[in-house]
Parts: sequence; structure tokens; C-alpha cells
Amino acid sequence: MIDKIFWYRVHKIKEVKYYARNKNLPVWYMPVIDSIMLCFLGSIYISDYIAEAMPSGGFFEVVSPYLPFIFFALAFMTVMDIVAKGMVNIHYFLIKLVHGGIQKLDYYLWKKTKRDNVVSNKIWAFQMKYSNLSKPTKRRIRILVVLLIILYMLIRFF
Repeated sequence: MIDKIFWYRVHKIKEVKYYARNKNLPVWYMPVIDSIMLCFLGSIYISDYIAEAMPSGGFFEVVSPYLPFIFFALAFMTVMDIVAKGMVNIHYFLIKLVHGGIQKLDYYLWKKTKRDNVVSNKIWAFQMKYSNLSKPTKRRIRILVVLLIILYMLIRFF
């Protein structure tokens, strides 16, 4: 019974792929990952609030470390696909804003310099240079970017 429910929910999350394709999103799994993280974060907050409300000792101390996973399982079984579709809509809106901003900037630069697609051509040239790099070089760049983000977060929050 539980395995049928689980696979039904997995099927519902896979339907998000088709929903994202209808919205012309290039990467469909990013909203799904965002929805997983959002549901897990919500389950952590809910379990924290429940831990504050419940008395200490006994059965609750044994169960309390597992509450985020229990609530995440409940979120997966009930609302994960709805949250994923909402994240698809948010990603679609953000991509639309970015593309509109690039077009406006290109138009502004065209009015000032009479050169076509300055920003778009620079983005395209950067993508071509990056795609021509070897796999180890791309891996090093990704690791460097992740380390810079971690360093920024450490400096900002501590």
C-alpha cells in the first residue's frame, strides 16, 4: 500500500517535468530540487515549533530527532508536487524577468551606441568559451565558484 502511494507521488513529481516543458523552462529539475529543499526546511521549522511546545522527557525525546524526516515524508506524500509546480511558476517568472532585462539593456545600448545585441553577444561568447573548456577545467571552475560562495556566506554570517 505504502509503496503504491510512494510511486504515485513520484509519478506526480515527474509530471512536473511536462509542466515545466509547457512553460519553456530549460532545466526542469531545478524547481523540483527547490521544492524538496523548501519542504525539508518547512519540516525542520515545524518540528522545531512542536519541540518547543511539547514537554521534555519520555517518548518525545526519543522521537524528536526524527520529526523533520517524519514531516518531510508527510510533505512528500501530500504537497510536494504542488510546491514543485509553484516553484516552476517562480522560475518561469524569474527567467522572464532576466530575459526582459537583457532585452531592455540591449535596446538601451543600441540607442546609445547603435550596436546590436551587445549584452546578448557577450553572454553568448562567454557560454561558447566555457563550453570549449575541458572537463577538468570546468570542474575546477565549479569548485572554485562553490568555495567562493561558501567563503562569502562565512564572512557574511559569522
